[in-house]
Amino acid sequence: MALRGHRAAWSAALLMLLGSTACASSPGEPSVGASSPVVVEGAAPNGDLATQLGIADPPEVEVVRETTPTDHHEALSACLQDDGWSAKLLPDGTIEVGPFSPEQEAAYNRAYYVCAMQYPMAEIYTAELTHAQHGIVYEHLRDEFVPCVDELGIELGALPSLEAYLADPGKDWMGDVTPQLKLALADGRLAYPNEWLVICPPSPPTEVLYGTG
Repeated sequence: MALRGHRAAWSAALLMLLGSTACASSPGEPSVGASSPVVVEGAAPNGDLATQLGIADPPEVEVVRETTPTDHHEALSACLQDDGWSAKLLPDGTIEVGPFSPEQEAAYNRAYYVCAMQYPMAEIYTAELTHAQHGIVYEHLRDEFVPCVDELGIELGALPSLEAYLADPGKDWMGDVTPQLKLALADGRLAYPNEWLVICPPSPPTEVLYGTG
């Protein structure tokens, strides 16, 4: 029996940050210590998500409502539960489902696809960030994220200057922290692989970044 986990969609800021480093899951790759693949639909077109999930004939799905980074994970988890799956929302946003047999995987992937299409992230949160928004992300990284991670005893690469960061926001500056995360799990500093990103959010609050407060 397999235990299946999916990463719910993140905002564009977090996808940009995590997509440029080996410190966290990339689409189709497991987190450190994870037991199953992780899918990040993010801003991907519907067909891309269907392809990631191995769905050759994705159904037409009517949107129930658009979601925000605050409620997207809860909406997906509740939708899967309503469809009969034992979905559990973890603190880092991973939706864990199972265990179930390999024969059930196609049915689960289809259910996940339908839920993701019923509760998509609003476009404002998946669109490419503006120059000004990248500046807001940088200030958060410099003033909040990096000091917080330092307190956890996790050493990141050097954050570039503001000018260098804005010139190439997607450039990897953190480095590969996977060995440090494994050590933190072993010595009890972290209870699960992505807890550091819950304790130290790498993206500023939604209302700050998008002005939706």
